[in-house]
Amino acid sequence: MMPRYSFNHYKLGKSELLLMLDVSGTSFDGRYFGPVDAGQVRGVIKPLVIF
Repeated sequence: MMPRYSFNHYKLGKSELLLMLDVSGTSFDGRYFGPVDAGQVRGVIKPLVIF
């Protein structure tokens, strides 16, 4: 298992985002790499078909 980012009493800054996925509990998301600056986000992916 990969080590997770330590979130003990961490408060997101005004320009920070915590990117999370709701598709899988084992996804590689903000739980592993921590918060990112909002300026680093280039776009949003939206599904075309949902089953």
